[in-house]
Amino acid sequence: MAGILWVLFLLVGGPVPLFGKEPHPDPPGIPFLRSFTPKDYHAAPQNCAVAQDRRGVMYFGNSDGVLEYDGAQWRLIPTTRRTVVRSLALGKDGRIYVGAQGEFGVLAPDPSGRLAFVSLQDRVPDRDRNFTEVWRTLTTSLGIFFSTDERLFLFDGAQVRSWRPSKAFHLSFVVNDRLYVQEVGRGLEILEGEILKPLLGGARFDRDRIFVMLPWEPGRILIGTQRGGFLVYDGATFAPFPTEVDRFLKTHLLYNGCLLADGTLALATTRGGAVLLDRKGKLVRVLDADVGLPSDGVYALFPEAGRGLWMALARGICRAELPARMTQFDARTGLRGAVYSLCRHEGVLYAGTGTGVSRLGPSGFRPLAGIEGQSWNLLSTEDSLLVANNRGVYEVHGDQVRLVRPCATNALSLCRSHGNPAQVYVGLLDGLAVLRQGRDGHWLDGGKVPGIGEQVFSLAEAADGSLWAGTLVQGVLRMAFPKDQPTGPPVVERFGIAQALPSMNHNLVYSVGGDLRLATHAGVYRYDSQARRFEADPRFARMFPEGPRWLSVLREGRDGRLWMNPVNELQGLRETGFALPEPAGSFRWEPVRFPSMADSPIEAILPEKDGVVWLGGPEGLLRLDPSVPGPGGGSFKALIRSITVNGDRVLHGGALEADPKSQILSRSENALRFGYSAPFFVQESTTRFRSLLEGLDRQWSTWSGDTRREYTNLPPGSYRFRVQAQNVYGQVSEEDVFAFRIPRPWWMTWWARGLGALAMGIPVTGLAWWAVFRFRLWRLTTVNAVLRERNRIARDIHDGLGHGLTSIVFLLRSMKPEQATSESPSHQALEVAERTLLDARETAQALWPKALRGGLQEALVGMCKGLGPSGVGRASFLGEPRPVPLEMERQLFRIAEEATSNALRHGKATRIEIRLVWKADAVQLEVQDDGKGFIGETAEGMGLRSMRDRTSSLGGHLTVVSKPGEGTLVQAVVPIPWLWRLRQGLDLLRRLVRTPGRE
Repeated sequence: MAGILWVLFLLVGGPVPLFGKEPHPDPPGIPFLRSFTPKDYHAAPQNCAVAQDRRGVMYFGNSDGVLEYDGAQWRLIPTTRRTVVRSLALGKDGRIYVGAQGEFGVLAPDPSGRLAFVSLQDRVPDRDRNFTEVWRTLTTSLGIFFSTDERLFLFDGAQVRSWRPSKAFHLSFVVNDRLYVQEVGRGLEILEGEILKPLLGGARFDRDRIFVMLPWEPGRILIGTQRGGFLVYDGATFAPFPTEVDRFLKTHLLYNGCLLADGTLALATTRGGAVLLDRKGKLVRVLDADVGLPSDGVYALFPEAGRGLWMALARGICRAELPARMTQFDARTGLRGAVYSLCRHEGVLYAGTGTGVSRLGPSGFRPLAGIEGQSWNLLSTEDSLLVANNRGVYEVHGDQVRLVRPCATNALSLCRSHGNPAQVYVGLLDGLAVLRQGRDGHWLDGGKVPGIGEQVFSLAEAADGSLWAGTLVQGVLRMAFPKDQPTGPPVVERFGIAQALPSMNHNLVYSVGGDLRLATHAGVYRYDSQARRFEADPRFARMFPEGPRWLSVLREGRDGRLWMNPVNELQGLRETGFALPEPAGSFRWEPVRFPSMADSPIEAILPEKDGVVWLGGPEGLLRLDPSVPGPGGGSFKALIRSITVNGDRVLHGGALEADPKSQILSRSENALRFGYSAPFFVQESTTRFRSLLEGLDRQWSTWSGDTRREYTNLPPGSYRFRVQAQNVYGQVSEEDVFAFRIPRPWWMTWWARGLGALAMGIPVTGLAWWAVFRFRLWRLTTVNAVLRERNRIARDIHDGLGHGLTSIVFLLRSMKPEQATSESPSHQALEVAERTLLDARETAQALWPKALRGGLQEALVGMCKGLGPSGVGRASFLGEPRPVPLEMERQLFRIAEEATSNALRHGKATRIEIRLVWKADAVQLEVQDDGKGFIGETAEGMGLRSMRDRTSSLGGHLTVVSKPGEGTLVQAVVPIPWLWRLRQGLDLLRRLVRTPGRE
């Protein structure tokens, strides 16, 4: 019984017809928050400032310095004095300027190419160097202003100028490129030229400190103070701007503010978190520790290009997805337990949960007293709300709750009859019951329907008046009630595998556009009344090219959209989205690209008329507003963050974008390691990367979460390293590129050879080269002669000795059984002959692999055919095949054998592709599999070491790329010896000029 109830938690969600009044505005819910603690960024808890550079990299003013975050890694950049960083700003030159305790400066590349703090103190006159906190760093067309209590500094890119207050400055602000300064005892001032002038009417702020100044409406400025609230300044007068949080801000101390992309006003407080207001001053939401912020102390706010709101906190850092396309309702808003059903009744949203029923009000959800336990289904009628609960069926009138029908087992589903609206069918764990509406409008128990004992999880009425029921493990029922006895014994038809149901389990019935539809393990099914059996609905056949998915929820929204939560059972993937009708009558799948829902089962869906969609599940309730742009909008770029040469020299430290111009490395600098990231801050852990080294790689690498790529033993040539990122929404970033060149050794250049010839004399140089050539040609000829002799011996053993032994074995086996007992000499001779024949064959195979007798390409094709079922192995070839040394063929064949063996034995691969690329001066062998892969060097066993040794013996290099779950690529590039190519060319020339008829 416990197992059945657990399945109920996951599956049940019956039809929810909408009746009643139009919905009233609901509270917005909680945006998704992503918090970072000192354990994440490895620095002090307190953060005071936020900025972002043009590449998208984030910077935070921390008590230990400046924190840099690129979406993959955190890095601390200390100031010269290692003091607290109070303020940050992005200059018009693209650099980040820093205000700290007693110093200010800029982040600039150090000799290694990494960002470092560069102090501007040497530009400040000696008399002005004694100051404390740099509270504001502000960007204007004049330059960068650094605001302190003792001085106001301006850095114009070359020198630093300063202004002194009569007593002390408070804070400074920039609005519409104009600098405003609050001076203690004088009020609000504006910088005109090089003079700070009192603002008209600004004397009212001589004591009430200003913490917010923002552009509000055309020609107007919003000013926020801690004691006097908000005012709007139009250039001449200050008009009060009352808000719903004026008293709250006085108590919790307003400290900072900014405007979001949708016009929402975000305010930071030092005691009460962040406050969101609309343009009229009405409260939208308070983000504090109660909803998930690590701290209620918020010191700085930064809107991230319409994608999110960053908050620098007294303890930690937090990012909220604002403007919010999707928000959450859970225990933080009063909603407790998993959500199984949703209904809008009399304009109010109700949620059936694992603990009862809750309704949504201005301050969140409030549970209804009198209903406890699992509430599986809700049904709205004109006067009341019906609740199918594990204790029976309840009727709700306002705050009054009445148990209409007690049940010993669960009441699971509700369906109101269209032909007789005064009748409601109730699906039970052990049958079907009926409710009838009395004259006073209240619902009465009409008893159980005889002849039905199945677990009725869903109910739907067809156009002909028949009632359909979906069950957990007993297929589908069709019930036709007598017209004169609507509660009498129905005529029942039961449908199962024989009637073409894909399974007896988890079949749920729904009414879609007045037609009956069935959600099954194999997608959407419909009933064929002529054949009296079910069939897959062809309109949904092309929604999922990889095959139908398991559906448990179908809800019809506006524009004919069908909202679903399909599951790919083979891959264990779950999506939420809608089937969109197309003109031809079929449906197209449109997933909702929101990562927070990716793996969460959705058990209740309620589409509203205004386009808002509510999604309920075990984690609570989600509100999706399609009118708000999602955080996945806009472009982003992958960044090459580091380039290290030979493991120690830093070629590029990530301070700026990689130089697009080609850089020239030395011949010995042929081992490079690239690090990269992507500043996209929605579920960064799901971001994937791919890379391509033009000049070496033939195609992009597979998508992987790895943020590094390493190359060793690169041959001379020109290269371009390219990297792209893919975020959680499937968007592919702009690519970053780094070009470099590894030159040939100087003694191989034409000018070096020319100088050598002039210095040593052409005859001597020619003789030396000829001697070297003859020696290498002799060695090459000798090696190939040895290989030919070895092949001859292998053929002799195989064809001569092997044939003789085969004949002996055949003759011994042909003896009569009574002549060849196990004790007889002839039987022992047979065993010796068979062992000798096997040894001879193994010796011949070791000397000359049989597979290579037809050449390397034919050998690789044969290898693929021997991998087992059709389609497991496939061989492909590019370029024109050319003769190569026999030893090279043998070693490449052995590398392919080892890589294929590893893929099958260790990687459990189901598909292996072998590619052989013939180049002008090299041969490239690639073995790609779809196995389980491995991490880093964890699989560096005998097999990989053997392949590396074989490649190195031929003067080539081996590259292995692998990630868990993403397969493995083994790539061996082997150069063809230039003497061998020269010899082949001379042989071809001799054949071309040979006189016909002569040998």
